[in-house]
Amino acid sequence: MLTRDEADEASEVILEPERERLAKKQRRKRRWWACFQKFQVALIGFIVGSVLGDYFFSDVYPWNVVGLVIGLFLGVILQRFPVPVNK
Repeated sequence: MLTRDEADEASEVILEPERERLAKKQRRKRRWWACFQKFQVALIGFIVGSVLGDYFFSDVYPWNVVGLVIGLFLGVILQRFPVPVNK
């Protein structure tokens, strides 16, 4: 029979690789989700820049790039603050 401390230590040794794998998977998932949120905000900026550029200036190209840059900038700012973008 194992004592309680020995049993706890044995279970830690057995479960540690699985815990590390799950933690790594969770970190990867959070990183992917952060990139996806930035992409969504940048895409919205791209579309808004295109529409506004076409409507006001009859020129789409420079304004959709400006909208993309502003969207990326907003995506980064929203990630720095605890504001959920898509929840």
